[in-house]
This record gives sequence, C-alpha cells and structure tokens, in this order.
Amino acid sequence: MVSVMFTKGSQKLKYKNDFCSDLIEVQFLPSTFELQEEPQRTTPRGFPPQKKQEIITNLFSLTLGTRHAFWNNLPESIVKDLAIQHEKRASL
Repeated sequence: MVSVMFTKGSQKLKYKNDFCSDLIEVQFLPSTFELQEEPQRTTPRGFPPQKKQEIITNLFSLTLGTRHAFWNNLPESIVKDLAIQHEKRASL
C-alpha cells in the first residue's frame, strides 16, 4: 500500500497499491459497529507531586529562570506515572 485514506464518520477506507492506480474502497468495519468516543478531558490530568518535586529539585539549576514558572504552575494530582506504565508495556 502506498496511500490510505480514512474519513471521519465513515466505516470505509480507501487505499492505493501503487501511485498510478485509482483508490480502492473497502468496508473495514462491520455495519453493526458503533463508534463510541471517549469523553474529552475538561481539566488537566495533573502530575504526580513527587515527580514534579524531583524535576524542580534536579533541573531548576540547569534551566533559565523564565522556565521556572512553567514547572511551578503544573497542576498536581495523585495519578499513575505514565512513564512507568509505558515502560512496563514496552517490556512485555
């Protein structure tokens, strides 16, 4: 495949096997499939307070003072560390 085109709201996709050919249309989702979108986040997810403090402690001496406000103003919340979750998945 050299080109694939998806259209929002459609259950079909169009593709080309070479650049000179016409688009081929196929239905890739069953007609009974209903798209259910996840609700969008209305507030920031937040950052684990311990990780934020580690960054502030270790990196403030290496960064410009104009960047400190960004780190100080990051929202905090008790959430799983996405970096750790990603590392676990990658090692599976």
